[in-house]
Amino acid sequence: MNILKKVARKYKTDIAEVEREINKAIAVGMSDSDPEVQAKWRELFPDGRTPTPEELIITLAKEVQKHKI
Repeated sequence: MNILKKVARKYKTDIAEVEREINKAIAVGMSDSDPEVQAKWRELFPDGRTPTPEELIITLAKEVQKHKI
C-alpha cells in the first residue's frame, strides 16, 4: 500500500490533503535560512531538487533507521 494512503487512512483524511501538508512542510524546510538546515537538505537531497512527499518520507525513514533515532 502507498505510504501516503497509509498516512491518510491513519489520520482519517484523503491522500491529497496529506500531500498538501507534506509539500507545505517541504517548502518551509527548504526555505529555512539556517545554514545547518540547508546543509541537511543538501545532504539528504544533493541534486537540489524539491523531493516529492513520498521521497521525503522514504529518505527520512532511512535516516531514522541509519541513525537509530
